Amino acid sequence: MASKRNSELIDEQVGRFSVLGLVTLRLAGPYLWQSVDINDVSCKGTAFHAYESDDGREGESEIASITVVDATDDPTEPDVSALDPQSTESFDGQYRQAIQAYLDSTGMAMGRWMPSQLKDSSRAKVLCTAYVATGDGNEQYFVIARTRVNGRNVVAIGAFDDSKKHRLAAPIFYALHQAIGEGDPDLAWQALQPFMTRESPREILQADFMQMH
Repeated sequence: MASKRNSELIDEQVGRFSVLGLVTLRLAGPYLWQSVDINDVSCKGTAFHAYESDDGREGESEIASITVVDATDDPTEPDVSALDPQSTESFDGQYRQAIQAYLDSTGMAMGRWMPSQLKDSSRAKVLCTAYVATGDGNEQYFVIARTRVNGRNVVAIGAFDDSKKHRLAAPIFYALHQAIGEGDPDLAWQALQPFMTRESPREILQADFMQMH
């Protein structure tokens, strides 16, 4: 008997998935999405990788990804609901060091770091961070969003080829919004806005985002 996957396609027509029964997200855009389960000691979830759907050549590099995990068992992950501005600043410093160490170990470099920002309302808290990693002549844009869902620490990570941001930013930000926005959709949108790429004007990106609903 096959083991149960961490994600499930719940609406084939619009490409909507459920991850661990905690969050749902829609994988938009004309891309081929492939899912890979994550079952580490400290986190569990799914990574969705996007490829150009018009060729799908074997060995083709992914152009974007979105990863959603339950990281409650990771001792380095914060309980976002307990954060305040001071503890957010402390976490940001530690997280930047951890990312820098990881990039160093892979031969990549930190191109730009966008400090973590905490947004909160009476219904939820959302913590977002972003950075650009460089290596082998390429730049990858990463956006990490954290929140609490049903008492669990949910982390959603979006990544895309920075050279293709004009067409990848909107679907990745849209999927991130869905993954972290169940508790307070308006708050999730406010949390993500500061990290939208400068090269993709917010007015255009917001229009694309609204059209995807």
